[in-house]
Amino acid sequence: MSPHRSAQLERAARARIGRIQDKVRAMDYVCSGTLVRRWKVCGKAVCRCHQDPAARHGPYYEWGYMEGGRQVHRMVSPAQAKLLRSAIRNYRTIRGLLRAWEAESVRLIDLKTEDK
Repeated sequence: MSPHRSAQLERAARARIGRIQDKVRAMDYVCSGTLVRRWKVCGKAVCRCHQDPAARHGPYYEWGYMEGGRQVHRMVSPAQAKLLRSAIRNYRTIRGLLRAWEAESVRLIDLKTEDK
């Protein structure tokens, strides 16, 4: 491959990496895991929630994530759930961006070692 073409491909790959880095820098919160919205039946036998599914209590939000190799569940407030929903979406986006960054890195490594 000509040195001019190689330099052109390198500039393009570095530009793609730069766009990936910009997207990562634009994110604020990043959290892994899942967020579940639940409605629950209480412990009072005379409560309507036992008879009518539409009368169940909630919604309650539960965040599940891995910590130290174990699955952890934590109840969170509606305000926290809103932030977590965005943070989880950002985490999943970043994972895809990292795969793209890795592919561009391999492309650059191949270009750098192709001549040698």
